[in-house]
Formats: sequence, structure tokens, C-alpha cells
Amino acid sequence: MIFLKKISAAALLLAIMAISGGCSFKKTEKAEDVVPTAASVSEATEEESNTEAASSGEKATEPPAKNDDQLKAEPGKYVYDLAHLMNDEQKKSCEEFVDGIYRDYMLNAAVVTVSDLKDKAPYTYAAEAYFTIYGGDGNGLLFLINNDTNEDFLYKTGICTHNIDTEAEKTAFFTATRDIVNGDYTAAVTGIMGLGKSCPARVFDEAEAFSNADAADIDKLLSASDTPAAVAAIKTEKNGKDVQTLAKELHERHFKDGKGIMIVIDTVSKKTAAYSNEQLTAGFDQSLKNADASAAKSEWGKAALEAAAPLGKNNSTGAATEVTTAKNN
Repeated sequence: MIFLKKISAAALLLAIMAISGGCSFKKTEKAEDVVPTAASVSEATEEESNTEAASSGEKATEPPAKNDDQLKAEPGKYVYDLAHLMNDEQKKSCEEFVDGIYRDYMLNAAVVTVSDLKDKAPYTYAAEAYFTIYGGDGNGLLFLINNDTNEDFLYKTGICTHNIDTEAEKTAFFTATRDIVNGDYTAAVTGIMGLGKSCPARVFDEAEAFSNADAADIDKLLSASDTPAAVAAIKTEKNGKDVQTLAKELHERHFKDGKGIMIVIDTVSKKTAAYSNEQLTAGFDQSLKNADASAAKSEWGKAALEAAAPLGKNNSTGAATEVTTAKNN
């Protein structure tokens, strides 16, 4: 957290910059055009403090600088405060919020703070950080809070590049910059990472298999079901796991309370599967066979609708509670 004493108008600097694949704000240019950011204010405050100390005959003192931690991916961790900007409460709040984006919208999400880019451009640093944490896979967001060159950046991949509105992103950055200056990292992270909520909440297209019309039709069918359900299109070639195993893993990730049905279509094996913690009705046996036939012809949207067909009848699960995976033999 940055402690601010006195801030002159000249310290309030920020320019809006757009970069392909993400959005960034830099704290330079004209003060009257923009909003303050942490690094620019910190620099101005330091200059004023030094000036005041010199005029009073006192030596200006600063807290010792702390080197950035090394970025190491950790399962279940979403906030990497390498620059030591956040307090424990802020880290906890940010972790909880980003965890919700990770689970509810199935987005690979992370926040990284840095004070040394190691001579890399913000985009490059953010892209490499995303690769380190998530292996570069899937649909995702990484918010880089950059206290080196003062240019914060939102790295986006997959459906996030299509679903997040550019103007909404600029507005979010405008507000987040103000929050960062005030030391409110929780509000800044919530505002930026909350952009992920513009992505689908029931249709997860990691394989980029569905058209916009397909996704809308699938979502409409799922939203009409009495049972919570989701459809995911994946590529098993990236992890070597079969579609049944991944259906279970994605179910556990998305349905935190364990209640719901996860339907998965693998565009590599061209197979489908459905997983639930409750016993699925016999209707899924036939629906998955139909879906496999369509998947064999790479008709992914049709396959998804056929696999989820029993949900339209609101009779997707029975009374049994044993763990069951419906699959095509």
C-alpha cells in the first residue's frame, strides 16, 4: 500500500492507452486530462518530501525498498502480490473475488503486482505471467498492476478478447486507477476482474467450437432447466486426459456446492460426456449417443444441444445420490 502525504496537481497523471490483446493506462501526459495513479503520485510525493526536508534542514527518509518475489504458480492461488502492495485483508478479498471468476465463469484468472518488469513491455510481462500460471491455455484474464513503468495492463485470451467491451474496459481502468492511488486494491481488482462477468456463465468454449448463435441456443436451453447445468467444449490433446475425467474435474471446479450437471464435448476425440453427483436419468444415455454422432461430423453446436436435450424436459436427475458419469461406451 502506498502512503500519501501531500500531492500537487502536477502529480495527478494518467494517459489512456489501448494495446491489442488488452488495455493499459499509463501515468504520464497532461494532468487535466486524466486521473492519478499510484506510481506517478508516489514519485511526485517523493520529490515534494525531499524538497521540504531540504528546506528544513532535515534528511528525507523512506522505507527500505523490497525486491519483487519470484512468480511461481500455485494451485488455488489467484493473487500474486510480487511487489508487496496489498495488506492481508486486501489479498484475502481479492483472492475470493477472483476465485469466483475462475469458478463461475470458468476463466483462468489472476492478478499480478510488479515493481520490476525486467526491461519487458507490460504486455510481454503479463503474457509470460499468464503462461507461467496457466500454461497459456484456456479463456483467461490477467490484471497486471505495474509499479515499474506505471502502465497497468489487462491481458486477455480466448473468449475474453471478444466478450469484454472496449469502452467498458477503459471505464473500469479509469476507476481502478483512482482506487489504486487511494490504496484500495480490492476495489481496483474487483472493477477490472469483474469484466469477466460479461463472458458466458453456462457455456464454456475453450476449444472455440461454437458460433455466437450456437452459444446463445445452448445457453437458452440450459437456462430453462430446473437443474443447474453447463456445457464445455475442450481439447484433450493439451492435457492427455479423457473426456470423462475432464467432465468430473470441470464439474468440481464450476459447481462449488457439488450440485449440477457438467456436459463436455472434446473436439479432439470427438466424444461427449456428462457428469453429476446425482444419478443421471436414462435419457442421457441416448442423448450422448446422438451427440457423439454429431461430434463425429464436427457439428459441435448440434452435439451440445443433443447432449443437453434431457435438460429441456427438466428431468435430468433421479433420486439416487451416488456419483455417476453418463458416457457413451
